Amino acid sequence: IMDDQKPMDFKEFQELTGAKRVSMARPDDLQEQLGSHAGVVSPFGLMNSEEHNIKVYFDQDMLAEDPILTFHPNVNTHTIFIKTTDLMKFIKEQGYAPEIIDL
Repeated sequence: IMDDQKPMDFKEFQELTGAKRVSMARPDDLQEQLGSHAGVVSPFGLMNSEEHNIKVYFDQDMLAEDPILTFHPNVNTHTIFIKTTDLMKFIKEQGYAPEIIDL
């Protein structure tokens, strides 16, 4: 999870996380894994993941800038403003251990 204004360096992400062949998720995978589609993906989709096979990473810059973050609530017609601490609590309650990395 990173600021939408920051470009994603897939090679750097792979080096930081040890992930292999990183790419943007296909629409079918987004729907199956998160119950979402491109343009609406947010941490709130984690509650739709039945397999819990998703790793959650935050770019540290995003967390350092503001204690309030904004996300779509699985639809792009609304926006939720949420404290960073509350978002982390939500993610952990969904069964995930978010990692903070420096992209």
